[in-house]
Amino acid sequence: MSHPSMPITLSNQPAAVHWGQQALLSANQVGMTIHLPTNEPLVAIQQAGRQLANQGIQAITLTGHDWLLEFCWAFWLGFRDSKQPQQLEWPTLPPEQQQQLQQWCLTVNWVREMVNRPSASLGPQQLAEEVIALLRQVAPSAIQAQWIAGEALKQQGYHGIYTVGRGSVREPLLLTVDYIPVGTLMPRYSPAWSVKESPLTVAAIV
Repeated sequence: MSHPSMPITLSNQPAAVHWGQQALLSANQVGMTIHLPTNEPLVAIQQAGRQLANQGIQAITLTGHDWLLEFCWAFWLGFRDSKQPQQLEWPTLPPEQQQQLQQWCLTVNWVREMVNRPSASLGPQQLAEEVIALLRQVAPSAIQAQWIAGEALKQQGYHGIYTVGRGSVREPLLLTVDYIPVGTLMPRYSPAWSVKESPLTVAAIV
């Protein structure tokens, strides 16, 4: 079931006095306005997003020309609530910024899903597969990945990972990912994930 969408605008002007001293939010016949302070506007926008979510507002449209990429991101971080369905309509952004915003949201939601997933259903190989799937959604033509698992870790000199991981019934795994942007020949970043029966350990080599 869809809800009527609440338009939200930004303003550098303070709210009218009857909304209170240094009020962050005010309302009018059209929707609501976030009044930005001169310092730390991103913090204020995130706080406003959280206040609106706490009021039970489930559908919002960010309107006006003042919504920069960073402002949209800050609002989403405050507004998002995993306990109730929400609808958020973005303002018009350049295509590359729209893509970047979607990738940021995708990554935050992915991390939350991985943290909350029962460990029994997320062994080292399953986690490595999830990592690769995420990265290929974000940069499908720039990712090359491979992993070393089980006894192969010992054979190739990764004794620390092998020793720590062999205590589990599920074999440990080292995942390496090369990020190679289109038009380049060498990896720009070479992160390595050491995946054991413990939280994911990440080391990035730039």
